[in-house]
Amino acid sequence: MTTPTTEAQERRGTVAVIGAGQCGRMTAQRVAESDVFETVLLVDVIDGLAEGIALDINQSRAIVGFETTVVGRTIRIGDHDHELIADAEIVVIAAGAVPEPHWSVKQLIRANEPIVRSSGGLIAHGAPSAVVIVMTNPVDVMTAIAHEATGFPPRRVMGQSVLLDTSRFADFVAEQLSVLRSSVNAIVVGSHAHDRSMMPLLSSATVDAVPLTSMLDGAQLNTAVSATRRGGSDVARMLNTHSSFYAPSAAAARMVRAVKDDNETALPVCAYLEGAYGIRDAWLGVPARLGRNGVQEIVELALPEEEYMALAAAAKILRAEQREILAPLLTASEQDAPERERRGQSNS
Repeated sequence: MTTPTTEAQERRGTVAVIGAGQCGRMTAQRVAESDVFETVLLVDVIDGLAEGIALDINQSRAIVGFETTVVGRTIRIGDHDHELIADAEIVVIAAGAVPEPHWSVKQLIRANEPIVRSSGGLIAHGAPSAVVIVMTNPVDVMTAIAHEATGFPPRRVMGQSVLLDTSRFADFVAEQLSVLRSSVNAIVVGSHAHDRSMMPLLSSATVDAVPLTSMLDGAQLNTAVSATRRGGSDVARMLNTHSSFYAPSAAAARMVRAVKDDNETALPVCAYLEGAYGIRDAWLGVPARLGRNGVQEIVELALPEEEYMALAAAAKILRAEQREILAPLLTASEQDAPERERRGQSNS
């Protein structure tokens, strides 16, 4: 056994998770079980919800074998409760509306925009040095909103999106070939919300270093791609709920750990592009190196022309969608521009 002193040195820092729904609570549990943080803060607007979940998770520590403490707090976003997440070095936004059946992407955006915007303001005041990871759907747009609402540098805001899609693709490929998931080396880029813009990079995908395109024919590849694109909706349909949560929480927790480890782990995430892949001014799923300051570097892969053009097309769709939702927000908040500028400068 390690000494108490060593254990205390190994567990450092605080992660806050905003939203104690299925995704939020599962993310809090996964992060706590990694046992590298001193505290995980779980906050929600519903009285007693976060507190009860935190108590339940903490009571599993002796069984699972971790010492990280989960603290639950009821929060009133808008009531200056930002001190409840003070000192968090990483904040996960998992809060969102429960969508009605058959909602469109635009309807989901309208419902979740004020929630993510309020969460961003809370983070800006309560955890001004934090790295922000957005889980709320549609992730591509919500990540852009979180960035605008916090006023943080783009590198300190990212979305959990294509890491989840990459895991789904690997799972479907492994199932088809009856191989270990760990033997599948593949990546998904593009959009998490728009099926046609979600792109498994087939040209570079391998299984035990063998090109995937030599192992599966066109029809089989299309099956894996289609299954990946509808992965979330299939889960939701089978569960008769609005969202999956086991795989998304695993992706978010992996991103949290990559930021914590600060060793430039490369993961596919929703990040802001300022010239990589010839794309500017768009939040898009791409591989990036993560660390203490968030997105340390966008990883530019050598893509064949077909995939390069498809990624550019996905960026065009997302850029237009993000500008459409952000334009009225920026206009309405022009009077707060000096405050945002000061915040962005001080937090860089």
